[in-house]
Amino acid sequence: MMLFILRHGQAEPMRHDDATRALVARGVVQVQQTAAWLQSRGFKPGQVFASPYLRAQQTAQTLLQHNNWSLTIHTENRLTPDNEPALTASWIDTLPEQNYLFAAHLPLVARLTDYLTRQRVDFAPGSIAVLSKQASSWCLHDFFTPEQ
Repeated sequence: MMLFILRHGQAEPMRHDDATRALVARGVVQVQQTAAWLQSRGFKPGQVFASPYLRAQQTAQTLLQHNNWSLTIHTENRLTPDNEPALTASWIDTLPEQNYLFAAHLPLVARLTDYLTRQRVDFAPGSIAVLSKQASSWCLHDFFTPEQ
């Protein structure tokens, strides 16, 4: 079982409604670079979950389109920025064994990766951590940061 924990690409500046911030052109390019990296490594999710926030939804859609992957994006409220990593990890434990991609935000992506692997990772926009489950524990298998 693998988890692909993806931070959304660069988005519009902060405004009153954080949930409606969209990706900017540079953010789309970052996600396309990450998509190409995943494909070059032979990594592919079986299911995709994204935060309900616009930029995470756009990130997941861009990644799928770039790689011509016909997968449904499932909206998941446990992937919003300030969700508790322990709650997200408990939910992950209930998922059937397969590969999952989560399109989400800081601080959750960093806190969740740290919670699962006990390793701190710096997530720039469009970065992805690849975690693999070995027995009952998670380890950081790979990591990619697109050109900023």
